[in-house]
Amino acid sequence: MDATGGTGEFGIEQGEERPDDGQVSPAPEQEGAEAEEFDMFEGAAPEPEEIDIEDPDRAPDTVLATVNGEDILLQDLYDEFALYPPQHQQQIQHQQHRLLDDLIRQELLLQKAREKEIQESAAYKELIAELEASPEVVEELDREVIENYALTTALLDEEVLGELDFSDEELRALYDEYEHMMPEGTAFDEIKPQLEQMLEQQERQEKGARYVRELYEAAEVDVDQAWLEEKEQEGAEAGPPVRMPEEGEAPPVQ
Repeated sequence: MDATGGTGEFGIEQGEERPDDGQVSPAPEQEGAEAEEFDMFEGAAPEPEEIDIEDPDRAPDTVLATVNGEDILLQDLYDEFALYPPQHQQQIQHQQHRLLDDLIRQELLLQKAREKEIQESAAYKELIAELEASPEVVEELDREVIENYALTTALLDEEVLGELDFSDEELRALYDEYEHMMPEGTAFDEIKPQLEQMLEQQERQEKGARYVRELYEAAEVDVDQAWLEEKEQEGAEAGPPVRMPEEGEAPPVQ
């Protein structure tokens, strides 16, 4: 999955809102809590079925884009879509042009990661070990998806983010901004770790977006314009765009 904030290269506007934690809004933990409460009553809504977005007029090996000589196929887009849980598929099924943009950005990051031999880095190896220690991740995601996520995340950590250190002044300003949304009496020191995570996420998204824009500008990218225009029109007719994942965030697990 990808998430740098988008570059707008292929009809996607820069600065569109995208979700935290690699998920389409609402967040999974919120959904889980709501589902538990709802399931206490009879007649709970059944789990939605997976959505089929296969194009009857195009073969799966249709080339949607070429990035520095590497093809992105229609099948790659199907595989990316399949990573989302069914309830999220309902929200993004008409945003396939945005999924393609994510795939292009992922490919740019993967190419740079391989060029930098990130797979040999300590950050990559630590992240792979962490992901493989999660039975849910191993069960739900292909090995290639896990490796690609680790490569792009380690690349951003090593080449873009570095060591992040936030001052108490920065954290205090964020605390003051959101204090009215916290439970009454929540102390600054109590919430400080969460504030650091929020600032780190903001920094990751902003720096990651700039980094990918630079990769775009230096890359040779060709896109199937007919397919792109068709899907942009489909998205426009379906309503406002949904929020999409950010680069460096965990891939959604069903």
